[in-house]
Amino acid sequence: MLFLKSFTQKIFTALCVLVALNASAFAQNKISQEDADKAAQFITTLGDEALDILSDESLSDADSLAKFEKIFTTNFDTKYISRLVLGQYWRSATDEQKEEYSTLFNDYIVHVYYKRLDEYSGEKFKVIKGLPTTNKDATVESQIIRPQGGPPVSLDWRVRMTGDTPKVIDVKVEDISMARSQRSEFASIIERKRNGLDGLIAELRARAKR
Repeated sequence: MLFLKSFTQKIFTALCVLVALNASAFAQNKISQEDADKAAQFITTLGDEALDILSDESLSDADSLAKFEKIFTTNFDTKYISRLVLGQYWRSATDEQKEEYSTLFNDYIVHVYYKRLDEYSGEKFKVIKGLPTTNKDATVESQIIRPQGGPPVSLDWRVRMTGDTPKVIDVKVEDISMARSQRSEFASIIERKRNGLDGLIAELRARAKR
């Protein structure tokens, strides 16, 4: 009986050690808090710049869009986002389809974010904190504060830390991922069109001319 009790205690101790080691390994699989803080500072600057452009009434619509596109393409990983949004269809696409899709997607996604953020006028942008998410990414929680005192709009930014160059790979607006929403829309278009990915490319081409 004493032997059994001793054996059971040893097994329990071993399990505790394994759990502790796994927890430690999991923690090490996330970026450091220091990098998450850098991501938060990056989003603070980016958000302020974007809202400054969108609220500048001296700019024409074309100039505002051009300035927004410049900071968007500089700070967002559009290459990664384009593949993420296309999902499984990227792997089966031809080189020609990938090239045209990537070009059209870049123009399209800039307009999507521009239109979404242009809905806000006179608001203030506030970063709350950066949190380690994976071994590459941080999540930066932020809010758009309404001037009339209404409920703030939550924006969660997924920031990929590649060396010292952070890039946004997704934005959640009120907990709705824009990348996932776009992916669902594109998959629906591809499935609906009889010519698959070419149908999506044609749709993006048509939208670019509007």
